[in-house]
Amino acid sequence: MSAHCRSCDAKILWAKTSAGKPMPLNEAKVQVHTLNSAGNIERTVFGHVSHFATCPNADAWRKPKP
Repeated sequence: MSAHCRSCDAKILWAKTSAGKPMPLNEAKVQVHTLNSAGNIERTVFGHVSHFATCPNADAWRKPKP
């Protein structure tokens, strides 16, 4: 299910963390290469990036640390 960030209006997807908490993800998938010790591409994976990492207003949504 696609939604929009309330801060920057970017399209996001919602997922659950292993602790069961909701986590926003950027809608677009990114390609990541894993390199071996020789510097050659060992494998390629595609996945979503946490929207917390890219939202220009992410700090406004962070809870204060105790």
